[in-house]
Amino acid sequence: EAGIYINDIAVLSDGNIIAVGYHSIDDIEVIQTKGTSEALIYKLSGKDGSVISQKIMGGKESDLFNTVAKTTKGFAVGGKTNSTNGDFAGYTGNSAMLFHFDADFNVLWSKALSGSKGGSVDGLSADNGGNIFASVTTSSIDKDFASFSGLTGGYTDTVIIKYDYLGTKKWHYVI
Repeated sequence: EAGIYINDIAVLSDGNIIAVGYHSIDDIEVIQTKGTSEALIYKLSGKDGSVISQKIMGGKESDLFNTVAKTTKGFAVGGKTNSTNGDFAGYTGNSAMLFHFDADFNVLWSKALSGSKGGSVDGLSADNGGNIFASVTTSSIDKDFASFSGLTGGYTDTVIIKYDYLGTKKWHYVI
């Protein structure tokens, strides 16, 4: 159904708010549509809720952000994409995605995890050391998920992944 959906919010160190989600509006007056849905990031004033800035990311398929967390350098967002073009050129589709942005929406680093049965970053947290922790759900055991021992395939598994401030994977745990 057409609309704008906000899935998560986080308060930044400066008191402003990051809201993430997606839209499925095909109204050029409202939002430029690239595909069936695009991932959205809004930066709102913590004082009055006014929009400071926004970022739309998408390709020709559906893309969405599920979660956001404040980090020491800005914020991290996670979700999933089915696109292989546009802002997700180089992705293989059906991917869990994670982006680390500075406060001005510049990408510090990004990660994609692809598998034949998809994946999604559904939860994020960060510590004061700059590490980012991602909760990723998948039913895949192939492609990028083949490196995670303990995945069952056929059932939905959750992988907790720790990335350092540079985006290097430090460890993972399959639940």
